[in-house]
Amino acid sequence: ETLDVLDPANEALLFGFIPDAATRARARARTLKRVVVVDEAVPSHYGERIEAYFKAHNVTTRMMVLPTTEENKNIEMALKIAEEIHELGIDRRLDPVIAIGGGVCMDIVGFAASIYRRRTPYIRVPTTLMGYVDASVGAKSGVNFEAEPGVWKKNKLGAYLPPALTLLDRSFLSTLDARQLANGAAEIV
Repeated sequence: ETLDVLDPANEALLFGFIPDAATRARARARTLKRVVVVDEAVPSHYGERIEAYFKAHNVTTRMMVLPTTEENKNIEMALKIAEEIHELGIDRRLDPVIAIGGGVCMDIVGFAASIYRRRTPYIRVPTTLMGYVDASVGAKSGVNFEAEPGVWKKNKLGAYLPPALTLLDRSFLSTLDARQLANGAAEIV
């Protein structure tokens, strides 16, 4: 858990996943790159703060605002994320992909990270109660698969790759509506 993950004084998104001082020093000495995947609801609440955070640290970013809904949770979206990872040229040990959003966003990013170069680190930052209590704590990720035309199978393509770090910031929950809170409460029960 962390307070105000988007405060520029909080370096968790940048270095929180690195366990040792020597690797952290090596990461600090280079240009940082981050692919940041957010679901469509995030920019209206936090877009400016996300951009300001990375700008304050001179991080080269590619922000992807994606329709991360169950209907779009597929291999095509995972490959779109993999393409951005490739185009930015991130270091697969020092430049984690960051998912900021709900459970579907975290699932797709986790799957994309698991297939890109057989393991790219990723960070989960849940912004929904469901993501906070469910998707953020699991090691599994996946996407839906069209088994036959028009017939989708939930999470048929997947991997077990835990995130390098999960950052739980309760302040994100303050922007949720009653339905989102009820869905999360039902998941807790």
